[in-house]
Amino acid sequence: MIEQLHQEPINVIEQQQSYFERKRFYDLICKSDQFDECYRDYLEQNLSIGFGQLYDASDEKSEFSKPSLVILSPTLDIDELEIANLTEKLMSFLENMKQYRKRYAIVHVDDNSYIIGGYIFDPINKLRKSPENDYKYNSTNDILQPIVSLPNMAVSFGIAADEKYIVLIGGHSHL
Repeated sequence: MIEQLHQEPINVIEQQQSYFERKRFYDLICKSDQFDECYRDYLEQNLSIGFGQLYDASDEKSEFSKPSLVILSPTLDIDELEIANLTEKLMSFLENMKQYRKRYAIVHVDDNSYIIGGYIFDPINKLRKSPENDYKYNSTNDILQPIVSLPNMAVSFGIAADEKYIVLIGGHSHL
């Protein structure tokens, strides 16, 4: 079962089409000899309005976020109320640590749940930062344990889980 808890606003198709008609890649004047820098500038300038994915950190809200995605292992044997309570408990852990984590996923598998990906928003300096770690929560022992975080503040990734593995595919970064 996949449940989308939070979705960022995305501009309507007509706005996207009219915006892209005015902006083309050949309009980009690059002052660098590095194509990666030019391409990044192009994406930031031209795709932020079209897809609602890249936007200025100063537009971020200083509030705790719900996960973008909650994934359940097919072998998980608990009801929806227990899943909701467990998800709320993980969100409260982040709040108690004062982590304004955004665009992250929660994965529930048999005895463990994971807080994976996203980025930490610094509301004072209006910056996005990589999380120092992701988390593994063992509901049987009631222990939240830090684990190695995903690189580059990964967001919008595909994710699947079974009793043995959690697989992440694709996504992009907010660095």
